[in-house]
Amino acid sequence: MTANQKIDKDKFEAAMRIAEFCIRQFNERRDYSWKISLGFWAVIIGSVAVVKEYFQTFPDNLCLRIFISILVLIVGGSTVCLHRYWLKSVAKADKFDKDLAFEARDRAINYAHLKLINVPPPKYKTSEDYKDEEDWSFKFQYLATLMLVVIVEIVFFCFMFLYEKPL
Repeated sequence: MTANQKIDKDKFEAAMRIAEFCIRQFNERRDYSWKISLGFWAVIIGSVAVVKEYFQTFPDNLCLRIFISILVLIVGGSTVCLHRYWLKSVAKADKFDKDLAFEARDRAINYAHLKLINVPPPKYKTSEDYKDEEDWSFKFQYLATLMLVVIVEIVFFCFMFLYEKPL
């Protein structure tokens, strides 16, 4: 093995370790994001049971019902906005890790002198390049949260204004 081949082998191994690390980070973050979202959705759905139980002892004061309804709208909207903000930061980090992993993989292929692809010089991305990065996972989790909050708010309003309390 020549000195040049040794250097290329070391570069190849380093590039592959970087690629593997980045993909592992991406997968772990994606798993964590789904677990957090599932727990979040469980809390949103569980709030229906709390609202139903609370409705049994709720006073018949219309002003109080309107105030609580406005409060529920604010909390629901805030919940959706906070979840979207968190998901965007996760999606941004995911995109960065994927891009870095693919770039490292492409460099490793070049170091191995495989002519599968011709890798152009790297374009180093800044945080501005990842501003609007979204993938299917982000969109699904955000829309699921939005739908659940809307459904819970509809159920809440039905309990508050349409159904009569049992005697």
